[in-house]
Amino acid sequence: MWMHIDSSKYDEARIGIAVSAVPHGGFQYKGSFRPHGSESRDMTVFLDDDGQAFLLYSSENNMVLHVARLNSSFTGVEPSYGRILINQQREAPTVFKNAGLYFILSSGCTGWWPNAAEVHVSESIFGPWHSIGNPVKSSNVADRRTTFGSQGTFVLPLDPWQGRFLFMADRWNESHLGHSRYVWLPLQVTLPPESHGLLENSGSSEKMKWISVALKWSSEWFPVHESHAVVHDEL
Repeated sequence: MWMHIDSSKYDEARIGIAVSAVPHGGFQYKGSFRPHGSESRDMTVFLDDDGQAFLLYSSENNMVLHVARLNSSFTGVEPSYGRILINQQREAPTVFKNAGLYFILSSGCTGWWPNAAEVHVSESIFGPWHSIGNPVKSSNVADRRTTFGSQGTFVLPLDPWQGRFLFMADRWNESHLGHSRYVWLPLQVTLPPESHGLLENSGSSEKMKWISVALKWSSEWFPVHESHAVVHDEL
């Protein structure tokens, strides 16, 4: 288990690690560190199709995302790392993959207040990354500006062959963080028929515009089977 370790002053900026033989614990805390000596704030880990795992975290005063390969035991990082989304001030990165393409859905940096999400896509987790804009599809300006009043925390594959994912987000309550809520919404990825090599060459915006990542509000929906209804009217 990898986690963000910080103080009330938000000046620790460290990664914590705990291990367990089974997912439900108990976990043994192994301590915390700054990967490559760098600040690490909002972070995520991503397991690729080939079994390699990666750490992505906001660093350099939240101006840059760092990406590093985990070691074979998943308890540390390899010596080298990449700097991506430079000077874009993104945090809360969530990583997912579809049809061989990597996607990062992240937020801006506005403290506990929600803001507009942005999606980047790449053929390599180390980049180059290309923005395809705000995934929120709504006629309500506030929805688009605040990602339905939430900040992404994870994107779970439901049926990736059909481009179906579950967007999982926090709806923060700054005054009482323990009373914060969750927002779960369907996320749909649509690619053109021939997606391999889509991002080759610079200036590929004309090709990229055909990639769609759509996040829409629904008070009740069925992720895969009708017996698995998700209702969140009270969020």
